[in-house]
Amino acid sequence: MPAPLALLLTSWMFWIAFSAVFNHLFLPGLLFPPLLWVMFPFTFRFSGFLALPLVLAVTMAGIVFLALFRSYSLSRPIFQAIAVNAAFLLILFGASEFRKNSIIKALADRAGADCVQINSFVDSVQHLGSEPTFHPHAAYRRGSEVHLWSYRIQNFFPVPETISRNVELGRCR
Repeated sequence: MPAPLALLLTSWMFWIAFSAVFNHLFLPGLLFPPLLWVMFPFTFRFSGFLALPLVLAVTMAGIVFLALFRSYSLSRPIFQAIAVNAAFLLILFGASEFRKNSIIKALADRAGADCVQINSFVDSVQHLGSEPTFHPHAAYRRGSEVHLWSYRIQNFFPVPETISRNVELGRCR
């Protein structure tokens, strides 16, 4: 099999496996690529938050690719594809986690939150597409008010008491 094709197929299989393990939302599009166009509007809703982590992840994946290409000259395309995709994923998740935590902590401090519950970015990816008000990405309580975090608006928003009593706040209760 030609090396470029092996790189492409291995990358495709990597993302199918990732979607199967973490979140099935993109699995139909990955299994049948023409369906990916349906996912684009959904993905762009979070582009404001993901822009910087994506730039960092693509840059690092490019550096890993160039380093491996210079070392092996595509003699091991399957290993190279897995390494490049894994580097992309690790940097994307790490940068997103750091960015999310920085923004959330600053906003919660500014709001005078009594307690803050922050779930990991990986947890958010796993629950992507599910009902966000019952398993929040992050939340804080100030008095009897509960505010939930939104990646799309990169801010907290208040929820009515009828919803807040159903929110999982872990250590905030």
